[in-house]
Amino acid sequence: LSISNPRYTGVAGDVTNLNSFVRITKGADAVIISVLANGKDNAPENSVSARAAKIAVEAYTGVPRSPHVIQIGGAPTMYETRQAMLAHMHIPPGSPMYGIIFGHLIALQTYRASHIRWTVLTPPMDIQGWKLHSPPQPKRTGQYRVSTTGLVTNAHGHNEINIADLAVAAVDEAEHPRFIGERFTVGY
Repeated sequence: LSISNPRYTGVAGDVTNLNSFVRITKGADAVIISVLANGKDNAPENSVSARAAKIAVEAYTGVPRSPHVIQIGGAPTMYETRQAMLAHMHIPPGSPMYGIIFGHLIALQTYRASHIRWTVLTPPMDIQGWKLHSPPQPKRTGQYRVSTTGLVTNAHGHNEINIADLAVAAVDEAEHPRFIGERFTVGY
């Protein structure tokens, strides 16, 4: 990564490996996990997000003064249950997104069952300026609205945010925690 900011340091590591995770997060005040990948057999419990949550909880359970772990979740988890998610979205079990989407739900459930300092930031359904296989096109407005109970929609009924403002929301939570032990979402 070519980010030049005195408050940023890039470190290579593996969020699904306990030793690597502990090594790269040692001494951090906050850790932001943003991953999107399937795991073995497209099984939700093997997704990178579910495995990362498990590793974060394992790494910091019982550790005094542990970092605030902020994980970027998946928008469909705002529907709370697997059944509600399936009722609102068509996600066939064999589809590439199946393991990813339900992996985010497992990650959220993992944090909720834990005793670490955690927050899950659930993005909107539409993340503008971001596509899976192309460079991001961030357009920061510096403004967003927050909810802990439902997806945030604009005056036109759209649930959206630009990738830059989603990043700002994650950093805002890291610098000024308001949702420790909670899931929240953002949107315009």
